[in-house]
Amino acid sequence: MCNEISCYQSDRPALNVDPDSRRLFLKGVASLPLAYVLADVELAKAAAHGGQTVSIQTDLAGEVTGYLAEPEDKNAPTVILIHEWWGLNDHIKAVAQEFKEKGFRALAVDLFKGSVASDRDGAMAQIKALNPDEATETMNAWVDWANNRGNGKVGTCGWCFGGGWSLQTALSASPDASVIYYGRVGGSADDLKDLTTPMLGHWGDQLDLLVRAGTPLIWIRSPEEERVETLLQQAVTRLGNRRLATWNFIDGLGGVLNSE
Repeated sequence: MCNEISCYQSDRPALNVDPDSRRLFLKGVASLPLAYVLADVELAKAAAHGGQTVSIQTDLAGEVTGYLAEPEDKNAPTVILIHEWWGLNDHIKAVAQEFKEKGFRALAVDLFKGSVASDRDGAMAQIKALNPDEATETMNAWVDWANNRGNGKVGTCGWCFGGGWSLQTALSASPDASVIYYGRVGGSADDLKDLTTPMLGHWGDQLDLLVRAGTPLIWIRSPEEERVETLLQQAVTRLGNRRLATWNFIDGLGGVLNSE
């Protein structure tokens, strides 16, 4: 069963917060580890209150918006966060706040123009309604926006649907670094020939992956993660070793969040 946070059902013990810590967090006078915040819809909503909405104009998509968590250091680098198929919900905004606490300017973009889903059907409808050209232009515009903020350094980080767009943005806008959390890795070696952005990828070792390394499309089911890594690295080496890509597989997980 899905909720605003995930469709992944873990057999690990639930993360519970004691009543006093919960009350103090909701009052804004105490902090909690991110993993506990992300596991609770109400706590994630409370964490999301600290940011602001920013907007820019694009030619194809018109006005697009994002959620900005601004650090004290105005010279900080920017991390652009790309949401899952649910849309820009409180879960992703809470992650943006965590990045801010780590010293980054965190911008959580909205590729669904304000639409947020709470079930699989709604989430899939959002993906099908997405115009790829508009989304590419939107991501390029946000990278350009971030290049003119702080120290000018820009990274992207996306989850699932957003993981795929983190890779796409690395191809279209060449940020300084890009991170994928269990996103679809697509593209032939020829498609990737102009990729210069350093990449870091994370997957759970129980996750089915659709991987394109050259051709054709290949379904990989864990625990064959070594085959996945081989295919991904194959795409890298065929580029002439011009960049470094690192792929991590997390034992016992069907998906992974950056909870720490």
